[in-house]
Amino acid sequence: MSVTKVPTIPPVGGGNTDYILTNVKMLLDVREGRSGNKLDANVTYRDLVNLGLAGDPSGEVVYVGGTSSLSGLPVLPSGIDNDGYDPKKDLTPPPSPEDVEATGSIGVIFLSWNQPTYRNHSYAEIWRSETDDVGTAVFVGTSSSQGYVDVPGDQNTRYYWVRFVSAANVRGAYSQQSASAKADIDPAVIIAKIEGGILESSLSQSLKTRIKNIEDGFDNVGSVQNAVRTLRARTDASNQALTIALQTEATTRANADGDLFAQYTVKIDNNGHVSGFGLASETVSGTTTSAFIIRADKFAVVDPASTSNNLTNSPSADTVPFSIVGGVTYLKSAMIQDASISSAKIASLVANKITSGYINAIIGINGAKVYGAELYSGGSVTTQTDANGNVTGFTPANTTVKIAGGNATFNASSFKIANSATGTPTDYIPFEVVNNVVYIKTAMIKDASIALAKIDTANITNLSAISANMGTITAGKMQSTDGKFVIDMDNKYIKIEV
Repeated sequence: MSVTKVPTIPPVGGGNTDYILTNVKMLLDVREGRSGNKLDANVTYRDLVNLGLAGDPSGEVVYVGGTSSLSGLPVLPSGIDNDGYDPKKDLTPPPSPEDVEATGSIGVIFLSWNQPTYRNHSYAEIWRSETDDVGTAVFVGTSSSQGYVDVPGDQNTRYYWVRFVSAANVRGAYSQQSASAKADIDPAVIIAKIEGGILESSLSQSLKTRIKNIEDGFDNVGSVQNAVRTLRARTDASNQALTIALQTEATTRANADGDLFAQYTVKIDNNGHVSGFGLASETVSGTTTSAFIIRADKFAVVDPASTSNNLTNSPSADTVPFSIVGGVTYLKSAMIQDASISSAKIASLVANKITSGYINAIIGINGAKVYGAELYSGGSVTTQTDANGNVTGFTPANTTVKIAGGNATFNASSFKIANSATGTPTDYIPFEVVNNVVYIKTAMIKDASIALAKIDTANITNLSAISANMGTITAGKMQSTDGKFVIDMDNKYIKIEV
């Protein structure tokens, strides 16, 4: 095996400065691995750290004897493995997930759990069952974050378990306790079914039909099954048209099968605009149901908040806590224990807990904390929906800010960190990135590797070691702290004193 020969450095004298500098350059080229056999290049402490032979997890160099002297090589503390760790070779089973929670919402169930703390986490598996028995659970999906959105497809209670999978494909234990919830049905679906049933009922049909023979005059009054009271009025003095009628009707019947039916209605027919209210009760096959329906453009409940004004008996102090106008329900104040809302527009919201798979809104948060596995800002979002159009997830793209999986990315032409000092903006921005250039006003760097440096003014008080492949060094003068070794490149001389 060949050994690279390096030149000696002769004493300075007799105008041999150029010859000495040439030998120094040749020596540096060999030791820095730029020429000759690579086996003759110097080994740096960084090489030892990269090989796992030096350093510790905190990045501090640990020296033999516990001192800061460079006389000894840095060594690893016993029992600590730093850069040699391979997550794919670590076969330690992951721990059981903690604080698994399930929350039901419209058409979906949200799952969440604590952030996994073991070293080589990869993802989580989600298992589901219709009973509280993990032995009957089936696999439903995976998640690389701290949450999952499940679409069960019905409103039955579901039980969930979560387990972690490591980078070595080792699966841990299931969560110790099941988390259960049930998805709420979409209120729009329920409302449509209820509305259809009400409008198709016999009571509703009776309320919307015109009063019989209203066009035939006072003398031709239609018959009713039990009791009818009908009042009519003309719209003008010439008796040209009978346009308004008030009718009350009570009906009861029974059939041979024992089914009973009773109905009472009051309605007004104003030239074809029929309104009123009705009460019905029906027994079919031993099951009794009842209904109360109001047919009106406007319906309200008036609270006589104050009746102290005995002189005018004015209702100005009354309040209307509940009203329906033009098909819209208005509630002045309500207390609802459990609500399902398909679409909400809220001006002011006070909530102890908000669970959501996807929020598409402009939100201002004042004095609050935001916690979650992932955060995206800007860009575009593609949403995933189920068969009923409910949002079940989203995929962000071209985001300006992305924080996920322990990494943060800012896609911006300018990024700045400013302190609270006063003055012009440039006075209190110690760090900024503008157009791919990093600007640091003042910095203290413990360990730096610099490929190319341009320094206007340098004040180096203690340069104890240089461990880098620096290429060509351009400097006016280099000397040791005691002044016995000097390389003056401007005046072209080298001084060495013993």
